[in-house]
Amino acid sequence: MNILGKIDNKQNIELKIDGKMEQIKDIFVFVKGDIFNKDEMLKKYNLDGCSNEIFVTKLYEKDGLNFFSFLDGNFCVVIYDNKKNKLYLIKDKLGTIPLFYYYKDNTFIFSTSLKEITKEKEFNKQINIQALSNYLGYMFIYEPYTIYENTYKLEKGTILEYNNNVITKNKYYNLYKVCKDIKEDKQKNEEEQIKDLQELFEKSIKKLGDKESQVGVFMSGGKDSTFLAKIASNYFTKKINTYTLGFYDVRDESNRAKKIADYIGTNHHTIMIPNESVIEIVKKSVKIYEEPFADPSIIPNIYMIENINDKNDFYITGEGNDAIFASSNIYDILKPKGFFKIMKENLIKIINGMRIPKTIDELFQINIIRRFTFSDLLVKKKGKIYPSEIVKNNVRRTVIGYLNNIVSEKYREKTGALARYHNYKYFTPFYDVDIIEKTFSIPLDLIIKDGKGKYIFEKILYNNIDKSMYSDYKKVGFGIPLVKWMNEFMLEKIKKITEKEFINSQCIFDYNELIKLINEFEKKQTYSIAVVLWNYYVFQLWYKENI
Repeated sequence: MNILGKIDNKQNIELKIDGKMEQIKDIFVFVKGDIFNKDEMLKKYNLDGCSNEIFVTKLYEKDGLNFFSFLDGNFCVVIYDNKKNKLYLIKDKLGTIPLFYYYKDNTFIFSTSLKEITKEKEFNKQINIQALSNYLGYMFIYEPYTIYENTYKLEKGTILEYNNNVITKNKYYNLYKVCKDIKEDKQKNEEEQIKDLQELFEKSIKKLGDKESQVGVFMSGGKDSTFLAKIASNYFTKKINTYTLGFYDVRDESNRAKKIADYIGTNHHTIMIPNESVIEIVKKSVKIYEEPFADPSIIPNIYMIENINDKNDFYITGEGNDAIFASSNIYDILKPKGFFKIMKENLIKIINGMRIPKTIDELFQINIIRRFTFSDLLVKKKGKIYPSEIVKNNVRRTVIGYLNNIVSEKYREKTGALARYHNYKYFTPFYDVDIIEKTFSIPLDLIIKDGKGKYIFEKILYNNIDKSMYSDYKKVGFGIPLVKWMNEFMLEKIKKITEKEFINSQCIFDYNELIKLINEFEKKQTYSIAVVLWNYYVFQLWYKENI
């Protein structure tokens, strides 16, 4: 279900839901998504059961917009107050469901679908070069940018008000500000902290649906998704379905996943992905994603979801847990050995006249910095490192940054766009406000111990899964051999879409720099260059489909 709304320069408003014109009453409310604590809020406000739209309408009439601070859920909301001539766009605290808006020449257009906005006669499909520059480094476009000029994503935890051609924003939930003020609770011992977290994990699963729901879990064979599968199996009465993607190479973890699924007792399915299907899946991805999106893990994701034959009420994924519990890659860069290694690399970059990190956030995102050294030249615009705020403890700071950036935007869009395209529901139980806030009250030495992250999570894991199941475990993941693919078949396809006349007609890329980058890759074959070329290739496929 998508909403499309438009307020013209004379303040006339049109509202459509799935293409059908809506009647404008005193108060119009549209809700997309799930409000998990709705029953609790109905009791608090002494209201009877009702639809989400009536629920929000009644709370708005009673309490204005204040109640959003107390809502738990994955949702976006549109409220139009006809009496006040005010429009409000609201996203949940962690920004699960997208809400886009366009503003130019006193015309305001908004929708839950970017493509719907681009169909309006007032819209001009002009590429936002700053957003493109960010995309070339990150593989995705972070909020508030979109690929188009004058068009934006509403930020997570934000209420936008539009009134008489004026846009104002209120951030009612800010992950940085909330978490940086949480003090470590040193009164509770390790066992008490474990008990609290176990209860929060179970709560995050139980609120997703009725006990009779048929649930699917995307299970890699790793610890995070395995734990969720186990907790879900304990709660839901129907045998859950688990799905693992298999590879015809050394990255294959399907045998391990099957072993764990048998241990838990799920209906398990292994889906093998053939290498020859890669290009066709990439071409399909530009129909699924409304903006250029080049994270290579979309390839296995798309293939898996399109080869599931079961009917599930919703799916569960384990995204976010590495960030929340400070997996090693989150904080290794902050160790003295890692820091000096980075400083040595920076000296080389200074000598070569390349970009260098200026802050701890840029140091943490060193791979992005490497890509920007190449992508800056392609579009003549410097990509911007995702902004953050100061948090005293550098581990905590990088955790929040990773949650705000990679988890909130890349991972959620990766899975979310696919779910919206194929019309299924999915949830990420680890990426939960209560769990995130709780981990910031847990002393850091229970998160990171003996030089290893996820300490307390693994203690909880082994309370639920026999530790012997992971006696020989070594995480492989869904990483794709990008440099190898670039050598074997991708580079030739890139060259075919790099004709000088076409590139110059786009007025986007510097043709000479593009040729230099291709030649540079043929000489050095570095991962950073491969990523930028890959991002360029996906963009051109998207451009052909959408522009």
